[in-house]
Amino acid sequence: MRTYTKPKAPKGEPQQFVEIAAYADPGACVLWPYAQAGDGADAGTGYGKLTYAGRQTYSHIVACTLRHGEKPTDDHEAEHLCPNKLCCNGSHMAWALHAPNCQRRTEHGTQLIGEKHNMVKLTEANVRYIRKSKHSGRFLADFFGISPATVSLIRSRKLWRHIV
Repeated sequence: MRTYTKPKAPKGEPQQFVEIAAYADPGACVLWPYAQAGDGADAGTGYGKLTYAGRQTYSHIVACTLRHGEKPTDDHEAEHLCPNKLCCNGSHMAWALHAPNCQRRTEHGTQLIGEKHNMVKLTEANVRYIRKSKHSGRFLADFFGISPATVSLIRSRKLWRHIV
């Protein structure tokens, strides 16, 4: 199946765009108009991507670095303070540790959980069925194409916690 891809940007244009966006007025989001993550391992992430300083990276990370300096530790991530994954306004970024960054993504509704995740095998209805079912974990695992351990984690609410 053929998918639409954006035309390739003129050389240097994405780099110039992010350098300007990093210092944009704090009021409005600056949306990344170029290539987006969506192929291969980063499928479905929805972040802007570019080659910057000779390496593939994401636009929000470059904007955060330009605006706030290098990340304080290797444990820090570029966090969106706004709910828009394509925003690369440097004032809408901050360095944060993983747990607070996940919490903010959950608050914004941009955390890839459940059916939003690009590698999902189950629907919310499937999860509810697994939790209510009297069938064995092995039977359900075979039926849904998942492991018995995953069935156990769903039933104990360690996976799909957000589903009641």
